[in-house]
Amino acid sequence: MSRDYIILPIFFLSSSLWAGNVSALKAEAIIGAEAANEGQFKYQVSIQVHKRHICGGGIIADKFVLTAAHCFINDLRRYVDLPYKVVAGTSDLSANSGVEVNGDMVYTLARFAPPPYDNDIAVLKVTKHYSVSSRISPLEFPLSQSLGLDRNPKLSKLDLPKPGNYYVGEQAVLVGYGYSEIRPRFDLYTQEIFGYTKTNHLLRRTQVRILDKDVCNAEPSKYKLNAHKQLCGRVIRDGSQVRGTCRGDSGSPLVINNTIIGVLSTGSTTCDDSDEATWYSRVSQFLRFIGNAVKDANRRSIRFDEIRQS
Repeated sequence: MSRDYIILPIFFLSSSLWAGNVSALKAEAIIGAEAANEGQFKYQVSIQVHKRHICGGGIIADKFVLTAAHCFINDLRRYVDLPYKVVAGTSDLSANSGVEVNGDMVYTLARFAPPPYDNDIAVLKVTKHYSVSSRISPLEFPLSQSLGLDRNPKLSKLDLPKPGNYYVGEQAVLVGYGYSEIRPRFDLYTQEIFGYTKTNHLLRRTQVRILDKDVCNAEPSKYKLNAHKQLCGRVIRDGSQVRGTCRGDSGSPLVINNTIIGVLSTGSTTCDDSDEATWYSRVSQFLRFIGNAVKDANRRSIRFDEIRQS
C-alpha cells in the first residue's frame, strides 16, 4: 500500500493551480466511527473552502487552531491560496449551526516538504468571528477578532502536551466529520485503488491505540516513521467492520484527557488502517514552533502565508 494521495476535487483548485501541476492537497477522514453527541467535542473545527469541508483541526487558543500543513501546502511546497474559513461549535455541518470565522494567517514550518510529512503541522490564525446559526442572536456574539471562547459555551480549547511522553499502548480519542460510504476507486494519477467516500457531514468519534514505531515501520510503505516527530496508531476494532482514516479530515486532533498529542497526517489509501496504521504529527516536538506562531514571532524556520478572503 502507499501513503500517496490524489488531487482534491477540481472545484477546490483554480486554473492557475492546475496549470502549476499541483500534485495533491491531501486529507483524511474517520471511517466506521460512532456519531458524536452535540457539544461533546467542543474543541473540534472544520476548515472549509467555499462551504466545503477540507480538513479538521483543534482549537488551542481563542484565535488559533492546530491542524496539518498539507491542508495548505502542496507537494511542490507552494501555498494553495484559497479563502479558508473555520466552522466550530457544531456536530453537524449541514445544520447551519455553530460559529464561522475567516482564516487570517497560516503558519507552517519552512522545511515542510511532503512526503514523508515529518513536519506536517500548521497553526491557523482566525479573525472576524460571526455566527452562522439562525438560532443565535447577532447581538450575543458581535464581531470580534477571535473565536469567542469566553462568550460561547459551545467552544473549548485543548491543552498542549508536555515533552517526553511517547504514549505507546495508550488509548486516544480521534474525532472528525466522518464518511457514510466507501467505494473502491482507481486513481489514474497514482495508479492505485483507494476508498472513495461520501460524507454525511456528521462529527464522528473513535478510539485509537498508539503503536510502537517498530510495528509501524514493519508495514510495507515507501517511508519510515520518524518517531521523534511522528506517532502512529490504529482505530480499535470491535468486529469485522472496516475502520480507519480516509480522505476528509487531515489535521484533526488526537487527544488524551483534553491534551492534543497528535495531528492526523496520513494513512492507508484503502481507508482501513488494518492495512496500514495512521500517522500523526507528534505535537510535543513542535511546541517551540507553536509558541512562536501564536506570538507571531519572526523566525526563519517559520513560513507565513496570509489568507485572502474573496
